[in-house]
Amino acid sequence: MQRFSLFLLLLLVLPLAGSCEQDEVSPVVAITPPAGQVALEGSPRLIESNEPDFLCFDVNEETADRLPRMRHDERRVWFCFTNQEEARQALGHLIGRTVQIQVSDYRTTYQFTDAFDTAKLEITAAAAAN
Repeated sequence: MQRFSLFLLLLLVLPLAGSCEQDEVSPVVAITPPAGQVALEGSPRLIESNEPDFLCFDVNEETADRLPRMRHDERRVWFCFTNQEEARQALGHLIGRTVQIQVSDYRTTYQFTDAFDTAKLEITAAAAAN
């Protein structure tokens, strides 16, 4: 029975091996190094939703290359914050204005659906002062 279970597991896993290469066009998530923070410049914006609106961030071209992207991904760089409440307190009054922020845990989702990238806003003295 154990041998059959291992064989079944291999049948399920082997087709997935290598499916996350950057050159493929499939649902893939790339994650920044967990210890790292990234300084970005851009503008906060609200995305209207049936749920509470999402506070998101449009990254300007000058700092967009600081985020991990797949080689074939040519989409505009923007994301929504995973810590919405803190982001609203720090940036909610700055919608549409250019600001500098620090984020961590950036995740880019590449798939053909209504998915969006996410990042955690790191509250700094500069962000709190804006």
